[in-house]
Amino acid sequence: MALTDIETLVALEGIKRLKAAYFRCIDTKDWPGFTNCFAPNAVMDVGGEEERLIKSEEGVYRGAKVIGEWGERAARGIQTRHHILMPEIEITSASTASGTWVIEDRFWWPEGAGPHRTMHGWGYEYESYEKIVGRWKILSSRFKRLRTEYT
Repeated sequence: MALTDIETLVALEGIKRLKAAYFRCIDTKDWPGFTNCFAPNAVMDVGGEEERLIKSEEGVYRGAKVIGEWGERAARGIQTRHHILMPEIEITSASTASGTWVIEDRFWWPEGAGPHRTMHGWGYEYESYEKIVGRWKILSSRFKRLRTEYT
């Protein structure tokens, strides 16, 4: 069943708001809010990223709770700022969608925390979404960083 133009616009806006909340929660360290952005059976894949924050882990996380716990561990002690731009969202049904986002991020580590003080990176995030009880949630997420600069 095809969505009306209004239903499509409402779905697009819901997904954009979800993604904005996702990064606001990371930057403000709101881990319950971050966890709530994901479907219960969500999968996050940061395993292919050389610059992933927790190198000792495989980088593939399954389930909203596990993803939330990873986010809290990965960002512990780091000040972050994320910008998301130019979403390409395709509504595939009344309850499913996929999207690609341009991401630019900056990280600041405390003095003496490691070999670098700051990181500036950019790339793309590829996601799928599911509407659960009237709210859009992230079902899968994979990040591909194109460039990273350290100071």
